[in-house]
Amino acid sequence: VAARGGARVAWDYRCYGKCTGTSTCRRMREDGGQVLEAVQRSAPRRLVLLGRSLGSRAAWELAAHADAVVIDSGFTEVDAFVRRRGLDPAALPPGERALIDPMARIRAVRCAVLLLHGEDDRAISIEEAERAREGGGGELVRLPGVGHDDLYRHPGYDAALGRFLAAVPVR
Repeated sequence: VAARGGARVAWDYRCYGKCTGTSTCRRMREDGGQVLEAVQRSAPRRLVLLGRSLGSRAAWELAAHADAVVIDSGFTEVDAFVRRRGLDPAALPPGERALIDPMARIRAVRCAVLLLHGEDDRAISIEEAERAREGGGGELVRLPGVGHDDLYRHPGYDAALGRFLAAVPVR
């Protein structure tokens, strides 16, 4: 990013990485909006969002404000998402389901989209990436031999990301 004249802002959910607090879907939306406002105040020449795994939901949420979106190992299936957290999808209140489900946002995206997903991902299946591609277009790059947490190590990751970023116009 820096080599292409850009800056990078990294943001973790509350209780992830070095962040404290309690993570909820509502807080993710509120925090994401605040991060976006701060970035926009810096007047970027282009805004490319990258959402990884759970962070894919935040990227889809904010995509209406972006020039491009990159999704790394993103999810689309709410029931699978809830089960991965050890919960019963039937117990999920309808309002919470709507907050988690990224599909409405995916269908509304109008900017360029790159989906990067490992074919051996055991946490979030490649079928979820296929569903995102079918729902919102964009390019899906399937990376063989890598899974969820080693995706970036595949040589095709940087190559696909570089090609994609080079094609995103500067405002």
